[in-house]
Amino acid sequence: MTGTTTAPVHGPAPRQNRDGHPCPPWCVTDHETVQYGTDGTYGFHGSARTYIKLRSRSARLEDEISVRAIRYGCEEPEPHVALAGTVFGAGAPAPRLDVAGDDMEGLAVMVEMLARATPGQHRQLAAAIRQAAAGITGAPDARASR
Repeated sequence: MTGTTTAPVHGPAPRQNRDGHPCPPWCVTDHETVQYGTDGTYGFHGSARTYIKLRSRSARLEDEISVRAIRYGCEEPEPHVALAGTVFGAGAPAPRLDVAGDDMEGLAVMVEMLARATPGQHRQLAAAIRQAAAGITGAPDARASR
């Protein structure tokens, strides 16, 4: 009997997080290096971040917003788009927003719309968002007392 036998091709093992969940193709998170504590490796999957630098209240530093795809754990079925803000200055907020599913494109469209807005319209929208949130949570707007 004659024939050809092909040996299986073995490449590098697929990347996975600390819980054994396979990394999506866009994941660049280091799941191997201990990042915090005694055994704290990252369990989430994250893409590379894009940073947008913004004019700041500080003369020396720029504020920034970072954007990336993220999936927090094995049980979470869908990745999110995560936006995180860095605002420099004493008592500055550290805003974070996770946008999932169909809301991702909606957020992108609204950001494009806001490019045409005046600073006053930006403040008006921020106040309306805070007012709506206060209606849901019952918490007063923290900025109203400043």
